Amino acid sequence: MRDPADTLETLANIGWGFLPLLALGVFGFGVFSAAMPERSIALYQRLMARFNWRVSPIDERRELRTTRVLGLLLMLLSAVAWWRVMVQGL
Repeated sequence: MRDPADTLETLANIGWGFLPLLALGVFGFGVFSAAMPERSIALYQRLMARFNWRVSPIDERRELRTTRVLGLLLMLLSAVAWWRVMVQGL
């Protein structure tokens, strides 16, 4: 019989191994949102329409600027997470 602590440790190691891949995916979405904010907003609108929600920006220029800034923030935070796990070993 396996020790439950060994099982938890194994699952934790798998999770830590998956974290850099997740950070890379989030970085890619941040690049997408920063480079093409209008397409990012359209993607969000299509996703919400599947849940029967209609969303539209009140101020289009402000929404584009905010989406671009949040995309840059996603890029920064995911790069920090990737660096923390890969370089410092968490």
